[in-house]
Amino acid sequence: MDVWSQGPMVFQKSSNRGSNFKELFEYLQSSSNQISMEVFCVIARGIWLRRNKLVFDDLFSHPTSVANQAIKALEDFNSVQIIARTNGPRHQMDSHVWSHPPEGCIKINWDAALSSTNGRIGIGLVARDHEGFIIASKQQSTSGFMDPLLAEAQGGYQAARWARELGINSVILEGDSQQIVNGLNQQSKR
Repeated sequence: MDVWSQGPMVFQKSSNRGSNFKELFEYLQSSSNQISMEVFCVIARGIWLRRNKLVFDDLFSHPTSVANQAIKALEDFNSVQIIARTNGPRHQMDSHVWSHPPEGCIKINWDAALSSTNGRIGIGLVARDHEGFIIASKQQSTSGFMDPLLAEAQGGYQAARWARELGINSVILEGDSQQIVNGLNQQSKR
């Protein structure tokens, strides 16, 4: 209850406690709007993650922190979805036009950036469905100095590895280094 007391009023004022989580969820779903239910879901996930951190890592997160992180994650997700919807079916990226993958397929785009002054490599990954909606995104940063082509190759490798981790069977990998993309395509033909 400590985390719920930090959430929206609809949860704070709810008198139905339900005998189990399913009953509580069904009650809230019938008496709340979609936005409240989205908040409920991300807070419930935050509570689950909080529990796992406590059990496995012996780390405790304050209830306010859990509620705030959940709401921030939902705001970030919704803002990305709004951008995807307003950009329509094709997304302009520099001189390259993004195209949707076929239905039933996921497209993972990657990009890599180098900071030679800090000796760091940043890789960004985004997975989109056939409608262009973002289903997952990931970024990582590692130390080490690489040349740009090697950094792009690392990005392609991370994209393929991530697709496997996500259990995606039908995937299109897309990056902005033609040399790396051609190399990946040659590998798939072997």
